[in-house]
Amino acid sequence: MTAASPPTQAAPLPALARRRYPGVRSFAERDQAQFRGRKLATEELLLRVLSVRLLLQFAPSGVGKTSLLTAGLFPRLRPRDYFPFIVRLNETRESLVDAVRRSLADAAHECGLVDPVIPPRAETLWALLSGTQLWSQDLLLLTPVLVFDQFEEVFSLRDAAFRAEFGRQVGEFAGSSARGEAPPPAKFIISLREEYLGKLEEFSTSIPELFRERLRLSPMSADEARRAITSRPRCQATIGPRRNSATPTARWPC
Repeated sequence: MTAASPPTQAAPLPALARRRYPGVRSFAERDQAQFRGRKLATEELLLRVLSVRLLLQFAPSGVGKTSLLTAGLFPRLRPRDYFPFIVRLNETRESLVDAVRRSLADAAHECGLVDPVIPPRAETLWALLSGTQLWSQDLLLLTPVLVFDQFEEVFSLRDAAFRAEFGRQVGEFAGSSARGEAPPPAKFIISLREEYLGKLEEFSTSIPELFRERLRLSPMSADEARRAITSRPRCQATIGPRRNSATPTARWPC
């Protein structure tokens, strides 16, 4: 009687395949090569952000709002001389200006910007962004894009006074400014779960433009989910525009 041969051991998966999905966390910008299935949503988001100063993004919980922003939108904005960064407003002891300043400084350090100028004592968002100078590694001046992610936290963690201050300061950038001068160059994205849309009525007076430009992210279709699973990873991009090129594009080292 012939002894049964031992079961064949499957070949170990390549490192890329083992970490193809980030698990319970969102896709980060460094995961852009593995972020697939959202090409149309990414392109639509990019075009809307490029064309307006303030955009509202909303979606059901767990659909992938943050991943679309960080792994989809951010790498496409950077070659166009924009500097997108996430701002969370969940630290209840921080003012709006302090939260933006800290988030901006952290992002500038992480991306290796050249001697960024971020006013340390600015007391308003207008003053902070007016005095901010962000230079790329190619010495190009960058326009900040403030992404207020998980904005529902201003309703669950912040009080009415903070929300009123947010509406007043951000409202100065949206639409016509009462200051009688052009606002400093910046763009704003507010992203939140769609069940909190009704609560945004609180900002209807201070930010009347809030609902004018909005974009809903839907769950993946069957085709999008299939492409996310079966398509091969793209090569990894580095931050920065390709020099001597008429079309903004990322540099691909591979």
